[in-house]
Formats: sequence, structure tokens, C-alpha cells
Amino acid sequence: MSMKSTNEDYIKAYQKDTQEVNEYYLKYLHNKSGQQQLLEKIIAGNKPAVHGQVADVACGAGTLSYHISKIFPEAEFSLIDVNTSALEMASNVLKDVKKKNIITGSIFDLAAYKEKFDIVFCWMTLLALDKPKEALDQLLLSCKKGGKVYASSLFNFQQDVDVYAHFTDHSRDSGKEGIFM
Repeated sequence: MSMKSTNEDYIKAYQKDTQEVNEYYLKYLHNKSGQQQLLEKIIAGNKPAVHGQVADVACGAGTLSYHISKIFPEAEFSLIDVNTSALEMASNVLKDVKKKNIITGSIFDLAAYKEKFDIVFCWMTLLALDKPKEALDQLLLSCKKGGKVYASSLFNFQQDVDVYAHFTDHSRDSGKEGIFM
């Protein structure tokens, strides 16, 4: 059994744990998480001057973009994820956002978007990647010069611990089969 997670593992885990993952994806749609609240506080304290092109990389069901679209209502949002089922949910979650692109793609391959985005978000994803530096390099590559990249792993309410981990949730079918996240 490999100790490395891959995009394929993520998709396999989603297929095994669809209901639980969908519930997790939508958990903070109407009640903002502590991380979402902190992100909005950070943005309010130093709002980007230009925000026409916004990327939400590894977007899941798009709840981050849902909340951010209220801050930047005129922006064009590009939601990128390898999970087409999550992207279908994101399309529904953002049904009222006028300008959006739903894109099937990997965080490890953003070359087609070189210097495209004014703002790039990657929320609660880097913790699960085997090569977070390579992913971060891709996020930076996709951001315009002078733009902003907002990235997060997981942290506690005091925001003093960032987590990088490989994990298996043994309470889910994917974990019982040894699929790592």
C-alpha cells in the first residue's frame, strides 16, 4: 500500500464516500467556517486593487467562491478541480454568479493559466498533497504579477498551527480500502 496520495486517490475516495464528501463540501455554504471568516477579514484589511479574474483552485463544491463572490460581485470566477462531480456541485452552488468558468484540471498543471488571475485561492488543499511546493509554484505561476495568492491548510481557531498530513479516514469506505488523502 502506497503512503502517497494522488488525484486518482482523491477521486476514488470521493466515489466511495460520496454522501459524506458532499455533506462536507456543503457544510459551510450557509454558515461560514472559521477559516472563511478569517479569510474575509484578511481581504477586508488589504483588499486587492484589481480583482477581475479570480481562480479557486481545488475548489470542491465552490463554497469559498460562493462567499468571495459577494465581496467581488463583478469578478469572473474560474473554479478548477479534478473532481467533475464536485464541479457539478460548484456549478449549482454558483448558479447566481454571472461570470464563472467551471474547469476540470489539476493543481499541478496550471500552465495554461500563466499570469491569468488577479487573485488565486487554494483553500484547505495543500495539506493533503505529496508535493505542496510544486502545487504552490503552480498557483504562483497562474497569478498575474502584482496579484495575490491566498492559500491555506488547516489550522486551529488561534491560527497558530498549520497542518501537512497524509490521512486515512477509517470510518469511511475509502479508508477501509486503504485509500489515502
